[in-house]
Amino acid sequence: MLSSLVMSINDAIKKLFIAAGLNGIMGFSIGGYSWVNRNTTIVTNIIALTYGNNIFIAVGVGGRIFDSIDGVNWIA
Repeated sequence: MLSSLVMSINDAIKKLFIAAGLNGIMGFSIGGYSWVNRNTTIVTNIIALTYGNNIFIAVGVGGRIFDSIDGVNWIA
């Protein structure tokens, strides 16, 4: 189950949308029309997502911070 936390990343080619929520499950969509859920290595609920300087940041409950260069593979 995903929360309503959704982030849209725009670039010259596509729009990447990421939705995150319970137990590190994330949803991904190119263009926002069709979504794919994916389990990640994150094992906490995600409470914030952001993107800047070509890196994604996710913050989990308790302040755990995760980063990703592609929005799919996350490192604590």
